[in-house]
Amino acid sequence: MLNLRFGFVSGKSIILSCILIFLLVNLSCVFASDNQTEIIEGNIVNSDNFNQYFDNENCLKDDFANSTLTFEGNFTEKGIITIKSSNVELTGRNSSFINTVLCIENDNVTISDIDFKLNKSFELNGNSCIFIKNDNTSISNVKISCNFQEDETGIGIYSCNENRYLKIVNSEISFIGRVYHDGFNYAILINNIENVIMSNNKINCFLPLRGLARDYETYGNIGVVADAAIAMDSISALVFENNIINVSINNRLETYASLDACFFYNCGDVLIRNNTLFENDYFTQKGEDNSLYGFYIQQTQNMIFYQNNIHVKTTGGSENTGVAYPIQIKGPTGNVKIAFNNISAYSNGAACGIFSKVSEDSQIEIISNKITTNIMAKTKASSIACASTAL
Repeated sequence: MLNLRFGFVSGKSIILSCILIFLLVNLSCVFASDNQTEIIEGNIVNSDNFNQYFDNENCLKDDFANSTLTFEGNFTEKGIITIKSSNVELTGRNSSFINTVLCIENDNVTISDIDFKLNKSFELNGNSCIFIKNDNTSISNVKISCNFQEDETGIGIYSCNENRYLKIVNSEISFIGRVYHDGFNYAILINNIENVIMSNNKINCFLPLRGLARDYETYGNIGVVADAAIAMDSISALVFENNIINVSINNRLETYASLDACFFYNCGDVLIRNNTLFENDYFTQKGEDNSLYGFYIQQTQNMIFYQNNIHVKTTGGSENTGVAYPIQIKGPTGNVKIAFNNISAYSNGAACGIFSKVSEDSQIEIISNKITTNIMAKTKASSIACASTAL
């Protein structure tokens, strides 16, 4: 039997649960950092002395393991810079990487204060600006600007390979994707990672509406959707907080097309707190179908979704097609609490603040949320705060 509770409870239990999840992830990352070797500072890298630090294949020389490298000036069309040494800090001082990307292939690497600018993808780097293959990577105060071409697969930050301990904080990503017919675009793609912190970031995306890709070979379960601002699959222990995400639609060439701004699949021990999401589609016109999902959460266990602001608005939709769902929960789900959020949905089709389609043994609590739904046209389409059906 589906266990779905609506109502009001004291915020104490929610706050305590938030603290427990936050401590779990932060302590894990602190312990990982404590294992680092002492870092040696004092290496200034510029375009003139670049080859002193990197070999002919742009791989950091072994001599600079356990070192801090400070990049100064512009590094243009360098291609892929690979870090195969451990305990390395990469930082920038008025430094821009222009069509120059990073591949992290060892543990305990920190990246900070570097400005990345891309107008093309790098297939050998996982089609990404920063490709992370190992444990304990920290990214902070980084700016990434991606402007990919039509039907070009491109990703901002990509982490995979059963890694542990990933932190992305205080960074900005501006992302334009144009996978109108084919390919994949994700500002951030994290796949099969244990212990992730993502906080205080700003992400601005322009992405097209697409039909379901259903390509499970390229990016696993994430491949069901062709594009998203945030895509996470099989994350154990996640803190996702204080992020500001803006997603705007830049094209729609298919019927029954959709966009999940944030897609979470098969994650456990999750805290999603104090985030702000705006998802807007002014490209699709009244009478045209579209499906917009703010947070699409599938097969998640032990999640607290707390004090977020989620607003989905579209000029599209019609009486029989098109939806605006700020939160959708799907699949087998256990111990999920959705509490004290500010949610709004506006559409010419159906608008629903929280929609769940879960198995009968799922457990969801929906507590004290402020939900505003409105249909902008006089149609028979539904406008409701919450709805739930069983799989």
